[in-house]
Amino acid sequence: MRNIICYVVLASLVNFRIALLQSREGAFDRALSRLLPLAAMGTYPEVIESLGICVLRTPLLPSEVPEQDRGIVNDAQSCSRQHPVAKGPIFNGFNTI
Repeated sequence: MRNIICYVVLASLVNFRIALLQSREGAFDRALSRLLPLAAMGTYPEVIESLGICVLRTPLLPSEVPEQDRGIVNDAQSCSRQHPVAKGPIFNGFNTI
């Protein structure tokens, strides 16, 4: 049982890192497909922030988000978590933010 828990934690970490790289490269839909399940598990704030960045289709890492934009990123991730089965077109409304 202990090995299974370690495997799940490791797999989550790897998926998060891959999602960061995909988002940074502009592959937002692929990154979202990795981040949404992690966010649904109630993981770390970095995952939640990365989800908001992805929804806004901004190729930044969480550490690169300007302080004045953190509220917008938080709003975007909140909306995306309310619609976890949504795909790219539902997020296009955030382009106006």
